[in-house]
Amino acid sequence: MPFRGFFWAPTVLTDVTPEMLIYREETFGPMAPVTVYSDVDEVVAMANDTEYGLASHLYTKVIGLGA
Repeated sequence: MPFRGFFWAPTVLTDVTPEMLIYREETFGPMAPVTVYSDVDEVVAMANDTEYGLASHLYTKVIGLGA
């Protein structure tokens, strides 16, 4: 059988915490780590809590929060 490479199914990781490697480092693969926050100040602090310039995304039903 010829080599066909490796495959990782798209994965959503829930309840991700700052102690987890997936929270701290950018993973190259079809993974979506999900972190819950309680207020805007907390999520801004979480987004800035990295030594790297990693990308982050905000999904919300409240349009004003994303501005």
